[in-house]
Amino acid sequence: EDDHFGLMNCISYRSAFGGVTGSYHFLHKLVQEFLAACAVKQLPAEKQRKFWKERLILGYNKQGDFVLSDSNYEMPFLFFCGIGGLENDAVQDLLFEPLAFTNDRWFTRSTPFPEIATAVAESRNEELCQRVMEYRSDADIRYLSPHQLNSLAYLMTISRHIKRLTVRNSSYSTDANQIDSFIQQISGKVTYLEEVTIE
Repeated sequence: EDDHFGLMNCISYRSAFGGVTGSYHFLHKLVQEFLAACAVKQLPAEKQRKFWKERLILGYNKQGDFVLSDSNYEMPFLFFCGIGGLENDAVQDLLFEPLAFTNDRWFTRSTPFPEIATAVAESRNEELCQRVMEYRSDADIRYLSPHQLNSLAYLMTISRHIKRLTVRNSSYSTDANQIDSFIQQISGKVTYLEEVTIE
């Protein structure tokens, strides 16, 4: 029989020796990840930086995709970004360091832009939105997840740097409906675009 205590469950079961024992679990892993992000946000700024420096990958996985972190720390980091608006300069520097080493215009999984754009969009920090987009006046988008497309659309409504946009629909993860949704999100809001091409 399960007992419920707010954010946690107590699951009771009978052991092989006849005794009753129980274990406690969060209702969902997201609850644990959110509380972890809240705990990190309470740390002094330098300890926040140290915590994330030890846990973020900010590099390439075996498939050649750029990743923020392994799956255990991705959601806590995104929650952290959303809770505090990425106001810690030292954490911002960690996040933006990979952008200094890329000069192509691609917004694909093999570049830092989609992952960093996602973290910055979660923060809703308009200054950082400008900063992440100032690197490009052209954007060539392909192979993005729906969440990455939504994040990029948000950044494009804040920033005014991209003048030419090419959206390529040749991806297993980006179908026509997702592209249409992306275009609808930016249409009417992104008036500074000079050219939009959908292939």
